[in-house]
Amino acid sequence: MHKTATIYQSFITFLHKIGFSMLVFKTALAAAISWWIALLFTPEYPPYLAPIAAVLIVNITVASTLIKAFYRIVGVIYGVLISLLIGSLVSNSTIAIFLSVLLGTALTSAFRLNNQIVSQVGVSAVMALAFLKTPYYGWGRIAETILGCLVAILVNVVIAPSNNLPKAARSIRKLSEISSNQIH
Repeated sequence: MHKTATIYQSFITFLHKIGFSMLVFKTALAAAISWWIALLFTPEYPPYLAPIAAVLIVNITVASTLIKAFYRIVGVIYGVLISLLIGSLVSNSTIAIFLSVLLGTALTSAFRLNNQIVSQVGVSAVMALAFLKTPYYGWGRIAETILGCLVAILVNVVIAPSNNLPKAARSIRKLSEISSNQIH
């Protein structure tokens, strides 16, 4: 192995030992990019929801990132919609939060939706009601969540996407060898 390659590999190994994995890097990058893009559209207030969405959905595989993004977006949309509806009908904020979380999580549970959607509905309902007096907060929450998810997906697709095929092939070969040895 070439000396430069050895130094590079040693450096990568060192980074992994102290917690700097590719997943950590991609998560931080997705958060920063989503913050930057969201600021272009909403320079008047900090767009914290876009990087939060990016941090929460970046995952080891692109497929799992897509699934988490879907769950998050569905949960946010449903939570915001139910809180806007109940918030417009009930003036007491405590009762509005209770009803929004109760009805939102009960309905998503009744439809057997994923638990990530159920909890996201509750969180989004509370957040949307907390900022009910802020114009367009609910819609901004949806837009920032979608932006953060899209950036996270893009980062995960473009930068060193996980390839589990070689590992799966090794596992299948090993299983095949074990099975073959058991038969003989």
